[in-house]
Amino acid sequence: GATATARTSAAEPSISGGAQRSIPHVPAPAVAPLPDRMPRVATSMVGVGPVEPGRRAAASVPPTVRVKRGETLTDVSRKTGVSPAEIARLNNVKAGPNATLPEGRSLIVPQMGAFDVAFDGVVLAFDVAPRVQAGIGLAPIRQIFEHTGGRLYWYPGKPGMVRAVNDTREIELRIGSPSAVVNNRMITLERSPFIESGRTLVPLTFVRDALEVNVQYDANSGRMLLRTK
Repeated sequence: GATATARTSAAEPSISGGAQRSIPHVPAPAVAPLPDRMPRVATSMVGVGPVEPGRRAAASVPPTVRVKRGETLTDVSRKTGVSPAEIARLNNVKAGPNATLPEGRSLIVPQMGAFDVAFDGVVLAFDVAPRVQAGIGLAPIRQIFEHTGGRLYWYPGKPGMVRAVNDTREIELRIGSPSAVVNNRMITLERSPFIESGRTLVPLTFVRDALEVNVQYDANSGRMLLRTK
């Protein structure tokens, strides 16, 4: 028989096998052209999302640290990496950098998060990022100590015991313990050392005290600067 030629039709096939009916053509509705400039969103609405009924939008809470007994602006600066002048400005503190602050006072500090570390101008490479956590600057001790020419050792048979040795320092610390021994001198850490991804993290204040270096945060570069005294 003759070969049928396929063609496009506006008619649906009849379910009962009867004659096909054409679907009447419906013209598309006219669409108004877009204006050259869209109306501006009110400034008060920018960044505002829907809020569930009965709930208020959560306000952004700035990070804070609580002053411990006997602490000064300089002490808080060492913990957070933020300069005493900046802490004083944010909190309207009139006292000098070495004046004792009221115990228990909450101070607003900028959120630093992760940061780089430069030791005497050399930026150190880490496989676990140094960071600020709960107001305390933390960093892996291995890369910092090896930069001084030292080595880290684990005591066989003494789980969690770490020994670090260079030409002028002998350090012993234990994972989870707030106490360490540096050249036969006991030092208390503001946070106990802990393991993360195979690296031992310690507070930078411990690095400062154990290696006797200056530690300062540079807001322009986002780096914590360690300098030999």
